[in-house]
Amino acid sequence: MEQYLKPTEFLNFDEREIREMIQRVVESSTTEKEKASVLFNFVRDRIPYNPYQNIFKRDIYKANTILNSESNFCVPKAILLTAMCRGAGIPARLRFASIRNRLMSEKLLSLMKSDVIHGHGFSEIYINGAWIQATPAFDSELSTKNGYTIVTFDGENHSILPSHDVHGNPHVEYLWYSESFDDFPLEWYIEYVRSKYDGFTEEALAVWG
Repeated sequence: MEQYLKPTEFLNFDEREIREMIQRVVESSTTEKEKASVLFNFVRDRIPYNPYQNIFKRDIYKANTILNSESNFCVPKAILLTAMCRGAGIPARLRFASIRNRLMSEKLLSLMKSDVIHGHGFSEIYINGAWIQATPAFDSELSTKNGYTIVTFDGENHSILPSHDVHGNPHVEYLWYSESFDDFPLEWYIEYVRSKYDGFTEEALAVWG
């Protein structure tokens, strides 16, 4: 478990700003479940979801940078949650999946040319002897606005993107899972995404951002 409690280049919770934020968020929580839950809510709603980011820039994946971002996508938000959990003394790691989003916006669909998102990132948090998935990607405001089921985390059950929206329409389907990682695997991630999408380049993202 020791490797899942250490700061890393990307999970840099040893930076003072992150340490202080962790203390403020969990100050009234006593158990690991409570701490993980409030940290999940903080990351989910502190940073609005925005998929139009330059995924090729190294610094956007560092937790201290993510903490101060105005908006972000699933991978950086998972990195921040993982880092903050470690800073609170809770083992945490990163994992990726391929998912089909049946409610994808036309704008994103035209960029990716597929309703399958490869490299969707989420956290795995170790609580009471089990690794539990935690997915803070979609903020509550976005979910409410679009009729999505709000993703919550109770420290006991897997927290994944919803299979259906609040109206019963099919939403997210999980297709594939990666192995787990003790730090953000930047080179692996970039090459994996490049291999899945033709034309998914820095220039393309600049047009749509």
